[in-house]
This record gives sequence, structure tokens and C-alpha cells, in this order.
Amino acid sequence: MCAQSQAMASPKEYRNAIGSGSRVRSRCGCGSIRRPDTPMPEAMKPEDLERLVTQTMPYGKYKGRLIADLPGNYLNWFARVGFPPGSLGQLLELMHEIDHNGLSALLEPLRRRNASRG
Repeated sequence: MCAQSQAMASPKEYRNAIGSGSRVRSRCGCGSIRRPDTPMPEAMKPEDLERLVTQTMPYGKYKGRLIADLPGNYLNWFARVGFPPGSLGQLLELMHEIDHNGLSALLEPLRRRNASRG
């Protein structure tokens, strides 16, 4: 369940889902699913934002593309089927949240800073 849907879920809905062990489908329409008893990922670190604009996708259809440049539908697909384990999955999940909430422009200063270094 994305952050937007967690904010929209009533306490009763959330308690019922936890008690039943069922999955809670996103209410905002993004399609992401998270078991309510699944722990949230580690807290985001500022370095993670930097990695979004420097690390490339290591495999798949978008191999070689910056994680920050992955299309929203690809990130939504990961949200539906599950993010890969490890730091790559955490970065993809972070980028999904940023993209889903319309915050991609926040990465522009980091992009410019990295372009001036390179």
C-alpha cells in the first residue's frame, strides 16, 4: 500500500486487514499492494536520493537507464509484483513513491549537480 493510500485508509479498515492477514489494495489506484504486517523499508537516507540520479538499472528492459528516469508504469509494475530484494529494491520503491506522488522535480537539483561534476 502506498503512503497516499495509508493516509486514506480508515483505522477500522487497517485493523481489519491486519487481523485477517489479508492484503490491502491501494485506494489511490496505483495498484501497489503491501501486507499490513510487512515491515516498512529502512528509513531513507539523503544518499539514496543521490543514487537515484547516478545508479543505472542493472537488468531488464531498461538496463542502463538511470533509476530516476524509469517510466512510471515500470515502477508501478514492480509495486504490483514486488520490488527486488536489497538496495536496488529499496531504490526502486523510493523512486516509485517519488513518481507516484508527483515529486520527480525534486531530483532536478541533484541532476544538475551531477551533470556539472561529470
